[in-house]
Order: sequence, then C-alpha cells, then structure tokens
Amino acid sequence: MERKFEDGITIEELLKRIGKHIWLILGGTVLVTVLAVLLVEFLLNPLITSYSLTFSLSYPDSDSMKYPDGTPFRYYDLVSYDTLSEAQHSSPQFEDVDIERMIEEDAIAVLPRTQTVDGVTEETGQYTIVVNGSYFNNMRDAANFIRAIANVPVNRIKTLSGAIDYSLDHEIFASASYADRLELLATQKEDLLAQYDAWIGLFRENYEVDGVTLRNYRAALDIVFSDSTSLSLWNELNACGYVPIAEAEAKISDLQQEYRLNENKISALLETGSTTDPGNATAAAYALEASQEETNDVQLVFPETDPDISQLLAQLISRNEQILFQVEMLSDENILAFESKLEQEFTRLQKASEQVKTVSDRLYAQSSAVFTTSQAMESGNISPIFAGVGAFIVGFVLLCLIVTTASAALERRRAAAAAEETGESAARPKEQGEAEEEEPAEKTEQQ
Repeated sequence: MERKFEDGITIEELLKRIGKHIWLILGGTVLVTVLAVLLVEFLLNPLITSYSLTFSLSYPDSDSMKYPDGTPFRYYDLVSYDTLSEAQHSSPQFEDVDIERMIEEDAIAVLPRTQTVDGVTEETGQYTIVVNGSYFNNMRDAANFIRAIANVPVNRIKTLSGAIDYSLDHEIFASASYADRLELLATQKEDLLAQYDAWIGLFRENYEVDGVTLRNYRAALDIVFSDSTSLSLWNELNACGYVPIAEAEAKISDLQQEYRLNENKISALLETGSTTDPGNATAAAYALEASQEETNDVQLVFPETDPDISQLLAQLISRNEQILFQVEMLSDENILAFESKLEQEFTRLQKASEQVKTVSDRLYAQSSAVFTTSQAMESGNISPIFAGVGAFIVGFVLLCLIVTTASAALERRRAAAAAEETGESAARPKEQGEAEEEEPAEKTEQQ
C-alpha cells in the first residue's frame, strides 16, 4: 500500500476519486462561477467599461460653426461643467450622476470627427462622447445622458434664435431726422431681405414654412417700402424741406433770411451788372454775400466757377421760388402728414420683421436637432458569459486537483494509521510469548 502511494495513482483511480466527490466539486465550481460573474459584472466591468455615442448637430447655418447670435460653437464646451450641469438637470434620472468627479477624473471626453480637404482639416459636425461606465447602471442610461448633453447646444440654439429681434426700435426711429428715418427704413428692409436670401440659400426658395414658400415670403416683403415709395418720400422731403414741428419756426426764419439775401443779390446783379461785363456783377453779388455772412449763419451754395449773370440770376430766382414753396409747406398739418407717412412705412416694416422672426423661429424649431449616427457602443468590458465559462473550467479543474489531492492525503493518513495499528497488534502476541517464556525460567532458577 505504501509503495502504491509513492509511485502515484492511475487515471482510473483519479476518476474514481473525482466521481466519489463529484457533487462537492460541482457545487464548489458553481459557487466559484457565480462569484466570478458577480465580481466581473458589478466590480471589475464598471471600472474598465466605457460607453460612447456618435451624433451630429443640425441647425440652420451649422456650417458656420456659430450660434444664431454670432458666438462661436466650440465642441469642447460639450463636456464643460455648465453643459453637464444642464444635462443633469434635464431629467430626474441623472440626479445621481456625479459630474464634479466625472470632470475631475477625466471620465468624459468628446472627440470631433474631422476630414482633410486640400490639406485643410475641418470638422464634419459629428462628435463622439465617451464616458466611464462606473457612473451609470447600464449602457442605456449612459446613452441617454450623452443625448441630454447633445441637446444642450440645440436648446441653446433655439433659445438664442427666439431672442433675435429683427425690428427697429421706435424710440431711435422717432428721434432721428427725417432723412435718417428714411435711411433707417431702407437699411432695415435690406437686412430683412438679406435674411430671406440667407434662408433661401440654405433651404431653397420652395421650402415651405406654415404652408408658404420662402420665395413668397420674400416677395411679400419686397413690396413693403418699395423703391418707388422710398423715392417718392425722398423727393417730397427734398422739395418741401420738412423738419420736426419743434424746428419748423427756426427753419422758416432761416429760409426767410436766405430769401432776403437772395433778393439783395438779384437787385445788385440787375443794378450793376452788364451782359458785356458780367465779372463786375458777379463780384458785387459775392461781396454782398460775404458781408451778409458776417452777421448770420445762413449758408448758400454758389457754383465754383463764375457763371454769367443770366445763369446766376436764374439760380437765385429758382432758389427763392423753392424757399417760398418750403415756407408754405412747413405747416404743422403738412409736417404731421409727412410724419404719418413715415410712421406707416415704419409700421409696415415692423410687421414684416415680425413675419421674418416667425419664419426664423419655425426654421430653427424644425431644423435644430440631434441625430445619432450610430448605436451606443460599449467597450473595454469583460463578457459575463466568457467570465462564467472561464471561471467554471478553471474552478472545476482546481477543485478536482484540490479534492483529489486532499482525498489522497486523507487516504494516506488513514493507511498509515491502519498500518500502525496492524504493527501494534502483531507486536503484542510476541511480547506476551516472550513474557511467558521468561516466567518458567525464573521459576527454575528459584528452585
């Protein structure tokens, strides 16, 4: 028996021992497998697993990489504290996400997709956000959080677009001169038309908003404060010389003074002038003007080159006729009527600007969105199935070795104990026989 253990055991004996303790081995293996799966799934995987989602942001004029108010769009702002905080507060399911620790441990990152054209690297508008799995229960929660992050700039785009004011401030308009008011109206119309042109460039002229094409929206604006209306108002202003009522009296006084000065010039030309010597008459007229300008602020415009007397007289007479017409037109009634015309054009343009804002809001609402370009990805994790299979195989082999080794050791101890008991049993009769032989010998000696 002893030699048998020293020389080892046969495969048959090994299988017998395994079969003898198979339930113990299988039970231990199942326990090891369960513990391994739990360890991988709930302790190891969260530390090494990362979730990612690739998406693109779509909004009007997104190629400019700017928000509607003109501020630049920076992709790394997607993982800033403000963005993560806004995403966290967008849904109760993200309340337990520790964004402070996430930022501190660099557990979130954004990777822009780029392309190189003619040696120039540009962003494609697609971004991949990667987060560490330890902050989420599963991939679905992580993907929802990434979508919430992506929606932050979209919500900001919609908010900023809604805050754009295409109208003209009435206080500024009313405080401007009449000429400046006409310039303001013309500038505003140009800006509104430019906005429609920009939309048409992005969406095409047949793109419909609330059932109306962009082309028709632009056409409706084009007839507001039309070129003919603008020209008519400019001609009326230049002809009548309108000023606000508060300035009309001073304007009339200046015109009357200019009228008297012109009359004196005309008289001087007629008295001292000669058709054969116009230079003397012209000089006299200019001398009179110079003497008059020393005592008042009236400014007259004379040709740079010396005209002859007839031309100068025609200019002065024409100007005085214009002065008489302007003095007559500078009544409160006429001024208020002209202001009313300007106000009407202002009101029409403000309604047009409101329409532009409505169209803008619709376009941003319809076109601003997040598009996921792929499914959420999970990487770096260990499959629980593979972990379970591996743990089962390794556990089974190890437990077989442990059980068979322990069983062999136990058998050796038992065999040794049995051998020891057998030796002791054989030694006792021998000792008893020797003792019986010694007793007669002692008795013989005593005799």
